Amino acid sequence: MKDLKHMIFFEDLLQQSHNALVQQATDEGQLALGYNCYYIPEVLLNLKGCFSTRLRAPNSGTAEIASYYMTNRNCPYVRCILERAIEGGFNYLNALFGAEGCAAMERMEEHFALLHPVQNDRFFTTIIDPPMKGDKTSLDYYKAQLQLKVLDALHEHYGVDVSDEALRLIRATQQSFFEGIRYAREGYRLSDISAAVQAYAESQGYSIVREYVGHGIGRNMHEAPEVPNYGRPGHGPRLLRGMTIAVEPMVNAGSAAIVQMPDGWTVRTADGKYAAHYENTVLITAGDPELLTDPEGSLV
Repeated sequence: MKDLKHMIFFEDLLQQSHNALVQQATDEGQLALGYNCYYIPEVLLNLKGCFSTRLRAPNSGTAEIASYYMTNRNCPYVRCILERAIEGGFNYLNALFGAEGCAAMERMEEHFALLHPVQNDRFFTTIIDPPMKGDKTSLDYYKAQLQLKVLDALHEHYGVDVSDEALRLIRATQQSFFEGIRYAREGYRLSDISAAVQAYAESQGYSIVREYVGHGIGRNMHEAPEVPNYGRPGHGPRLLRGMTIAVEPMVNAGSAAIVQMPDGWTVRTADGKYAAHYENTVLITAGDPELLTDPEGSLV
């Protein structure tokens, strides 16, 4: 019943874009950074004082106004997003980061700039040009685009800390995940993942939060086994083909100690230093693990 309660809670959240968690974050003064394409790394938007929010338009009916601007040849998703924006449904946004990965989506993102549907004087939108190849030149260009149109733009418009210190923690947290899932293979033990996450994070000078862990995921959102981000290798259940687990490193720049706020939901570092979190649902297979929540993600 506890899991059912959480499932109903999160299902209700998905019924609207400007939901209770988004409202709470904006009330606390955090910047709402919108995106709609995996070419915009979500983890890059979760800098201190910011949170990422993927654009959605649940419970949409017609998109007649958006169709006037975009024509009905564009997919319903992008027309519904623009329709919701014109209705004022995204006025909570502080910025929108788009990518030229899809002509219809790019057209929708351009209309956020042309029509000014977001009633926020400081709102801005940028569109990166993602690479279509994976060679070094393309990746260097991709990184330069993210630096110029995401990080530099956030710092210029809102004074967001995009220092090497802040970005290094984000990169280390993400990489600790990938170090861990090197062992997300049939035959290894669960704690092999945990130990690898901890070893990498601590090798970078960071600490691991103990109070919160990953978990199995199946018919219910939270199932056994727990997947800590710390521990000794060679312990816990063996990983079997078909298992799905949520691996989610939670890494602090300073002490591992945390403090829960009176609202019962918000958690902060005890020393006030930065923290980062990265998560994917991983499927154990006979070979390389599959990232179910990031099917385009690389395992290296």
